[in-house]
Amino acid sequence: MSRSSTERPAPEHRATVALMVTNARYTKQARVFASKHDITLIDADGLRHLSEYGDSVRGRITPHSGDAP
Repeated sequence: MSRSSTERPAPEHRATVALMVTNARYTKQARVFASKHDITLIDADGLRHLSEYGDSVRGRITPHSGDAP
C-alpha cells in the first residue's frame, strides 16, 4: 500500500496525546522532531499564557493524523 507524500506515519510513542512542556524555549531541532512525531510543544510563553489567562491545554493540542476531529 502506498502512502501519499502528505500523509504522516503513526507516531512512535503510541500516546493519544503527547505533550512536551518546558519553562524555556525549544531549539529548531526540537520543533522539527516534535512535528515529525506528533508531539505538541508548550514553551515558556505558552505556559505564561496558560497561567495568566486560564486557557485550556486542550486548545493547543493538534489531533494526530489518524484521529477523528
